[in-house]
Amino acid sequence: MTVIARFLRLPRPSESRWTSVRTVALSVVLAAIGPTPSNAQTIEFILGAGSEIRRTCAGCDKTAEPIQGSFDLTVMPIPDAHAIEAVTAVRWYSESFRIVGAGFLQRQGRNRTSMVIDAFVNGEPLLLTSSSHPTNERSGLHLSLSSPPDSPIAIQIEMMARANTTDGPDADRDGIPDILDLCPNVPGASQRDADFDGVGDTCDSCPATSLGSPVKNNGCAPSQACPCIGPAPDQPWASQRAYVSCIARTLKELAQAEVLSRPEVRKLVQAAVRSGCGSPILATR
Repeated sequence: MTVIARFLRLPRPSESRWTSVRTVALSVVLAAIGPTPSNAQTIEFILGAGSEIRRTCAGCDKTAEPIQGSFDLTVMPIPDAHAIEAVTAVRWYSESFRIVGAGFLQRQGRNRTSMVIDAFVNGEPLLLTSSSHPTNERSGLHLSLSSPPDSPIAIQIEMMARANTTDGPDADRDGIPDILDLCPNVPGASQRDADFDGVGDTCDSCPATSLGSPVKNNGCAPSQACPCIGPAPDQPWASQRAYVSCIARTLKELAQAEVLSRPEVRKLVQAAVRSGCGSPILATR
């Protein structure tokens, strides 16, 4: 069970006790992160268009308000698919809300993250948490944060944030640091990502990926790397085994890159076997 899972399942008998519990829990997490390495990079993230906040309490006006602001994320110098990284200097505001605080972001695979913010909302202490969500810093952090159901201030925040930096290594020398470059090995100022898969259009071999699909470095999901109709539009699969073998190779790459877990790989392989793709098509009248 992850740190976040243990933390979120703690009982909440009273606000004062909950405040104490969450303070201790966050202290433990931040202690686990340890001192920030001198070569770690702290990046400012700016809330952009689409970020909004709304009340969720019964009988409240649930009209969404645009929310603005920023926060800092300390990115570890050595990437870790399951790292816990510090979130600091949270300063968000809308017409009705002022939010400050700090917390942490936990990675759950290469492109899945969740976040916990120990915040003050209009001066009142409030814990904001998100579920695990497919995301990628290069294309932006997209998370849905909410308060506990019985909290004094019941809110939900849709956060769409992009990194704001020009510092860091730049392998293709196009002026965009690798940590933000959607095509880190292909020079080009354009950072357009039409299918929001974290791979820029300039280097995306499969530009129409379904939202949330796991993708390889070339931007292709398993269903695109191994289409059901065959390896080529005019070439069907030789057998179902050939199709499943293609899917298995693609999933192995995604597992090695820690995009998918082993249980997810097993589930997708089983789905490929059940799909019937690659099986002979019998003529019918």
